[in-house]
Amino acid sequence: MSNYPPLNWSDEEFESWRYKQDDYADKVAEAIMHSPHHIEVYQALGNIQKNSDPVDIKIFDLPQHKGRELGKDHEDLVAILDEYFSNKVHFEFTDEQRKVITKASEFYSGRISDCTLALAVRSLLKQYAAFKATNVLVFTKLLTQYPHRRILETMQFVMDVMDPKGMEPDGYAIRSIQKLRLVHAMIRCRIKHGGYDVSTFGEFNSKEWGLAINQQDMILAIHTFSIEVIDGLKANDEMMTDDDIENFYVCWHYYARALGVMDEINPTTYADGKALQERIYKSQFTDPNPNGPMLAEPLITFLQEIMPFRPKLADIYAVIKMYNDEKDYEPIFQNILKIPLNTANDHLLTFMRDADKLMHGILFLKYLFTPNHKKKSMYNAMVMTQYNLLDKVVNVEKTWGDKHFRVADGFGDAFAKEDAKKTEDRPSFFVWVIHRIFFKDDHAKEKTFIHKMFDAVFMHQEKNQDEYLK
Repeated sequence: MSNYPPLNWSDEEFESWRYKQDDYADKVAEAIMHSPHHIEVYQALGNIQKNSDPVDIKIFDLPQHKGRELGKDHEDLVAILDEYFSNKVHFEFTDEQRKVITKASEFYSGRISDCTLALAVRSLLKQYAAFKATNVLVFTKLLTQYPHRRILETMQFVMDVMDPKGMEPDGYAIRSIQKLRLVHAMIRCRIKHGGYDVSTFGEFNSKEWGLAINQQDMILAIHTFSIEVIDGLKANDEMMTDDDIENFYVCWHYYARALGVMDEINPTTYADGKALQERIYKSQFTDPNPNGPMLAEPLITFLQEIMPFRPKLADIYAVIKMYNDEKDYEPIFQNILKIPLNTANDHLLTFMRDADKLMHGILFLKYLFTPNHKKKSMYNAMVMTQYNLLDKVVNVEKTWGDKHFRVADGFGDAFAKEDAKKTEDRPSFFVWVIHRIFFKDDHAKEKTFIHKMFDAVFMHQEKNQDEYLK
């Protein structure tokens, strides 16, 4: 057993962390909620995007303020927000810490496609299997009502903080972390003061579930960005060194601090983090779990709709299997989340794994035979190609009025619905057109040439395998 204290806590000590939140951010949220202009903060925060963006009275320069003078109430709000956004104590990194963050960013950027898929089909799904932690997602209803926007926000956040230039003045990492911490505090504040509709699920049961977005749930979520992404890459046989793993994990340890996680429950090594995550899973992975299927279904539908050629569910299940461990297929995915991985397109899974190995082999040979003085530029070009592709996908799919990392989640249904009016909560028109080109109707009842070609490949592969077995 590790000497890391949380692993040796009694069950009572471990459970007590479900009743500790983030006092610093919660005080800011309380001040905002009790201000006569708290509604305007939602719009004003849209003017705080880059790390260098100042927090002054200009953030309240909104259309409805034309022709009138902003008074003391607005000045008081600006003072509160300025104090919060000016506090950079958790971003004052030493040279050694900056090296760790840089290496982690480079690691992520070089594998951005695989990291994003691991986040989608492993990290988020396993998080949804944790019953107590997910009650806040069900209670606020934003994930089930606006899945595309909510999931893409998560992708955008990760891209912001893992961007190699994310901490620079023109980057978004610091502001995105600060906003997310404030969003969590606003959600807690609204739950505390009865700011949500309780007609569907009743009152938030803090006695049984713990307080909303507590310390234990916060480190669970951070680990979905670090440990589960790393383990998803391992499941897909991605080449990584021990230093790669430790740097990536420790980078998220620093971000966990900035997001309000206390040092006592914030591991400093991958091994301790994984052990802690397993302890949390053991206490929260329950069957039956009514939350799991309810939260997993929108994510799977999202993946099916956003991917070109509108794949079948069996194809999505194959991607899920690709980034998860076989030991988890039945107890977590089939029993808790009700995802029938036993019906996955295993021929597609084999095809993807073979294609992935082939691509890695080609890139390795290309890199090997590239002159030494050109290796760095070749690698940078490859990284930027992947990053720009994902950035375009996220931007094409944006549904929050072109504001960088929206914050409506913390302000309730009214603001979420207001944003939803701007664009329908479905894939963008561009993606919809692509789907229509390749499919005769929305449900793909009639196969196109593209799909027939893939079917032929899989049938041929299956025939060869049968002959080989004979």
